[in-house]
Amino acid sequence: MADSSFDYAVHPLAILNISDQFTRMRVQNTATASPGLVFGALLGIQSGRRVEIFTSFEVQVHAPQFTVDTELLKTRLEQYKEQFYGL
Repeated sequence: MADSSFDYAVHPLAILNISDQFTRMRVQNTATASPGLVFGALLGIQSGRRVEIFTSFEVQVHAPQFTVDTELLKTRLEQYKEQFYGL
């Protein structure tokens, strides 16, 4: 039987970003019973069966179809490339 498990690592910055965004949404929606949904992107690398997540950021999603604002996503990805890789 083949082993189909992944080896993964999530850096503290990604966890902090996710926690921060969830907390912000929860505080903004204190009048409602539900904190709402939080959507985001995870940035990292995959090498074989090893996945490493370095950071994350929020993604704007339009209701009711839950479509991602692709232009904003592309802009954010380009900003990360420019900032961290000088591309």
